[in-house]
Amino acid sequence: MFSLLLAIQLLLPFQQTPAASESDLLADPIVDGSYGFSIRPPADWRIVRQRVPERRGVTLVQMFHPISGGQAEEIILKQTSTTQTVPMDEMLKRVAQNLELEFSNLEVQSQQLQTIAGKPGAVLAATFFREGVRRLRLQAIIQQEPQSYYVILYDGPASLRRTSEPLFNLVISSFRLIQSEVDEKALSTALEEGEKFLGSIEPDDLKNAMIPEETLQFELDGKVIGFVLLRQMEHVREGKPGIAMRERGWTFDAGGQARRLQANLFLSNDMEIEHWKTSVTTLVPESPKQPAYLEVALEEGLRAGNILLSNQAYSLSQPTTENPPTKLPATYISRLLARMLPRLVEDISTKRMLAFVTFDHSRAGLVAKVVEFEGRSELPSGASRGPVFKVNDREGLAAKPTSIYFDDRDRTVLVEAGELKMTPTTPEAMEKLFGSRIDEAEGRMAQLEARYNKDAERFNRPGGK
Repeated sequence: MFSLLLAIQLLLPFQQTPAASESDLLADPIVDGSYGFSIRPPADWRIVRQRVPERRGVTLVQMFHPISGGQAEEIILKQTSTTQTVPMDEMLKRVAQNLELEFSNLEVQSQQLQTIAGKPGAVLAATFFREGVRRLRLQAIIQQEPQSYYVILYDGPASLRRTSEPLFNLVISSFRLIQSEVDEKALSTALEEGEKFLGSIEPDDLKNAMIPEETLQFELDGKVIGFVLLRQMEHVREGKPGIAMRERGWTFDAGGQARRLQANLFLSNDMEIEHWKTSVTTLVPESPKQPAYLEVALEEGLRAGNILLSNQAYSLSQPTTENPPTKLPATYISRLLARMLPRLVEDISTKRMLAFVTFDHSRAGLVAKVVEFEGRSELPSGASRGPVFKVNDREGLAAKPTSIYFDDRDRTVLVEAGELKMTPTTPEAMEKLFGSRIDEAEGRMAQLEARYNKDAERFNRPGGK
């Protein structure tokens, strides 16, 4: 099943259509099923979801908006805690006092208590000078539990307050808590079931679950926009026999952008060694404002036992980020196992829920993965030539699921991920539909890569010649 989810995760942001919104000033929601919240960032701001641990909490989301003169606006969402329960009015006073200690020239403009996401909250506005520029600090506090809080911070030039403060208030209004105690109990039970399931898998189960080749086409608004070709095979890596998977795909949009997906995954038969490497290259065509260029996302992981080494890079001009080694729990599921999951489950007609943890590069950390086997179902269209079985895959229990439908031979019939659909096709059909566009895109990508490599070599050469 989940041999195709990597393609969805990496290609969907490229094709995602805006949801109906409170305001055109906000983008689609960021949903974190592990921490149980959703929030809508400002439209066209750059989003970084890498989690950054702090002394009493963690930074969960960073939002950036460059403006003129080398300045920028920033909104940060954090989760933090206190050692004792503090009433919200007292918490607001402490926040103001801490800011006054941090910035000697601070002026508190306003502070008020207000309910946010149905929880006790407060909002503060203040200005201060930094490097000769008057800055604006906006801070919202939401009490999640008696000693646990979400904090949303804005920092930007005070000269933009007339527009930035209403925008910040829209972001605060979009914040939602989406996980309950019932969800947490259900997730805990599903994690226990997932751990038992992982312990039951035998090497022969992996071989029996392989599907040598599968091709799926991407459909958006009734139009085929690309495809992904999936291949699984027995493979030996560094002397260890196991299963390898290759994913190759393309999407094309109406604006001329072309995106190429390449992924290689490996898991040893004893499930002790794992490796993956993915790359997504986007060709952005020339426009009146700028020449054609490439956007590149690279992600790689190597696991031995319960220790994972990982890295990622999301720009040709920036170095690869090496993450600290991650110690994995017994509930960790490898990427390849996750993609083969329904074919490893003995009876997908039986309703059950399994949960695991998996590594997410965008957050450089572990996230919860919930897989719900819904049993026998019907296709949304109502058209089916035989029995169909539905499986939902989501982060945590609150995020919107990706729904996958299988036939009685565990072959994919339909995938629905938001507005994006995937259906079976053939390599020949995709070659006929996209062959010439792929050749053109690959040629242009090769030219831009060669130009980038030449420029990088010139700038790295002593004297820049």
